Amino acid sequence: MSAQNILDLKGKQLTSLPDSLGESLDLEELDLDQNQLTSLPESIGLLSKLKTLSLYNNQLSSLPESVWQLTTLRTLNLADNHFISLSEALGNLVNLQMLDLGHNRLSILPESIGSLRNLNFLYLSNNRLTSLPRSFEHLGNLIYLN
Repeated sequence: MSAQNILDLKGKQLTSLPDSLGESLDLEELDLDQNQLTSLPESIGLLSKLKTLSLYNNQLSSLPESVWQLTTLRTLNLADNHFISLSEALGNLVNLQMLDLGHNRLSILPESIGSLRNLNFLYLSNNRLTSLPRSFEHLGNLIYLN
């Protein structure tokens, strides 16, 4: 992967992102860790080549619906945010191999998580989960569950 396909904005104290982010059509990796983001622009869904989206340690409690159209994503890090729930559209991300939802406020996971058949690593620690969806049994490639 060439350097121009990676955008590293880690720890920049960002509170928002411009809509023009969606114009970076060749972007494969977007690192927005350790910022102050409370939302993302809907245009993020235009990043059709994105393989890694890392949003660790922000102030997010929801994602734009367009994120669930990023079917090339292999890694999605939403750890250390303020998520209470996730959209059923999570199941659209069928190429995900790593999903980090640790350190949020999740009390339930969407049933569609069972559609993530390529998932190898799933981090769920430090949430408010009391049970897992029935569809969990379909995650046959899961190597690591925290």
